Amino acid sequence: MTGGETPPVTRYAWPSSQEPEAVVDFLTPTRGAGTQATLAMGGIVAQQLRTLDVLVEDPLVLSIKEKGDEEAFVGSVRVPRVGAFLLQKVQTLPSRRASKRDKDLFYIFDLADESRGLEQKTGADVEQLRARLGARKLKEAASSLRRDCGEPASPGVARVLRQIPPEHRPLREYVAETFNRLADTFDG
Repeated sequence: MTGGETPPVTRYAWPSSQEPEAVVDFLTPTRGAGTQATLAMGGIVAQQLRTLDVLVEDPLVLSIKEKGDEEAFVGSVRVPRVGAFLLQKVQTLPSRRASKRDKDLFYIFDLADESRGLEQKTGADVEQLRARLGARKLKEAASSLRRDCGEPASPGVARVLRQIPPEHRPLREYVAETFNRLADTFDG
């Protein structure tokens, strides 16, 4: 259990909380007035968040068959589509604390970076989102990206670069171009 909410949010870390390789947080969309920070159900406490609907609608379903020395998992896991994840991160940037906003900007850059090879998948996901949500939400996200990260001298570009070790840091122009390409994808 972690966080200042009552009750605190359930979080699982693997293989240990001291040195996690993977962390699972439980999140759920806020419903109604949104006065409760958490929702308890079936022994799990999830953090309620606004703008989460885009992540849980039409997720990818992955079949997993993993076997370790002492552990095994066979089942399916639902994960957000990359385009939905990127849109949700862009939408929530203005309301995030500075440290989390910087981390989210890096996530956006990292996934949108052409070296990941996700441009085609992101584009297909964004087209589905445009049909479901309408163009306005996507254009707002594009405008926000261009305003905060669209120029090499933009503060968002500097915040991304600070998180990359100097020996691996791309040029400011490359980071701005990456954000602009994503904005173009959102614009359609």
